[in-house]
Amino acid sequence: MAGLRARHPRRGEGALDHLLVLTIAFLAIVVAAYIWMPDFRRAVATLVTGTLETVGYEIPESP
Repeated sequence: MAGLRARHPRRGEGALDHLLVLTIAFLAIVVAAYIWMPDFRRAVATLVTGTLETVGYEIPESP
């Protein structure tokens, strides 16, 4: 019986693995949406531009 207990991770160690898997899945969905959805791409560009302007960077107008 002691051998079975040694193979199982301690309580809480699996939580980081689950968070890593969820993070990778979320990033995969965001990248797929960025590639295949032009509206999402525009929204991301607007968000990044707004954030940079808030921080103090000046974004030139595109021609």
